[in-house]
Amino acid sequence: MSGAGGGQYRVLGIARELKRIGFEVTICSPHLLTDSLYDFAEWPIASSWAANQLENTIILMNRLRKVNSDAVYLQLPCPVTKGLSLYHPKIQGRSVFVDYGDLWYSDETSPMHRTLNDALVRHFSSCADKVSAATIGLKRKLESIAPKLQVHYAPCGVDMTLFNPRTIQLARLPVPKGRPTILFQGQVSLFTGCQYLVPMMRGLIECGLRDAVIVVVGDGPYSTRLKEEIAMNRLERQIVLVGRKPHHLIPSYIAAADICLAPFPTRRDIEIGVFPIKVVEYMAMGKVAIVSGAPSVKDILTSGYDGFYAPTNDFPKIISCLWNDPRQLLDIGDRARETAQTKFDWTIIVQSLVDFWLETAGP
Repeated sequence: MSGAGGGQYRVLGIARELKRIGFEVTICSPHLLTDSLYDFAEWPIASSWAANQLENTIILMNRLRKVNSDAVYLQLPCPVTKGLSLYHPKIQGRSVFVDYGDLWYSDETSPMHRTLNDALVRHFSSCADKVSAATIGLKRKLESIAPKLQVHYAPCGVDMTLFNPRTIQLARLPVPKGRPTILFQGQVSLFTGCQYLVPMMRGLIECGLRDAVIVVVGDGPYSTRLKEEIAMNRLERQIVLVGRKPHHLIPSYIAAADICLAPFPTRRDIEIGVFPIKVVEYMAMGKVAIVSGAPSVKDILTSGYDGFYAPTNDFPKIISCLWNDPRQLLDIGDRARETAQTKFDWTIIVQSLVDFWLETAGP
């Protein structure tokens, strides 16, 4: 298996479930996983970091050749920049299962880069034995690039045993008891919508929730700028940054919150395929998730039933309405937990992947 970045938890979830049902798994990555060593400590693992992604890929391929396995599962977000078209000649003789956790295009992507990326996706997918995708939108995109390709939809999942509100001890948050507690968890960046947190807090104050607190669990390239914005707006008591936490502790932070956020901006790279794992983790903990910008969320939750999908400008009003209607807050949270359990449990998703990998092609 290979994978890194946000996709590392997709790889980790699949690996753990494969191991549970009897497969022997080794994780390899062309990335340095120092930020996630705790989460990957249980695995035979080979990771590295070199001067460029192509060199990383060559290192990874050499390690893959030394791993004794019947099959190789590859998660490929960006074939051009990672040089992944070189994988296939190095792993011949083994089944190759290609999984697209996302497919990166940004608003700045040049037409030439986009054309080359599509060509490599088409080439590499045709070399694979099986292809899967994390979102329905991504599945459709891949099938439009390679019309003869049959892509299996395998969404990101959640460990329902770890993310269980009945067994988790609440994290101690720096928030006075009884104040509305709103949680953002993940990388602190423009990509994840952290630029909206200060305006959102101002909106909550305008809605009458002056004692609300937004707790930010995570770190990233926007952290310094976010701290400056908080100070400029004198919101140090309303927006609290607690830093990055190991993934196994995230359920305790979610459990301590009342409402959870995923305020993604509207961007082309997000529209094509990102599956926000944090959303199903929020739902698994029985929390109301309010999400923007990532269309794949429409395949995860039904807005108003087991969560909310809305523009970030509407977040303060939704939060205010939920806080003033505790029964609705609990009911939507209960339905969110049920949705996560029936649709996004890793045991269900991995079994569907294994069935897909093992099925024989028709005549």
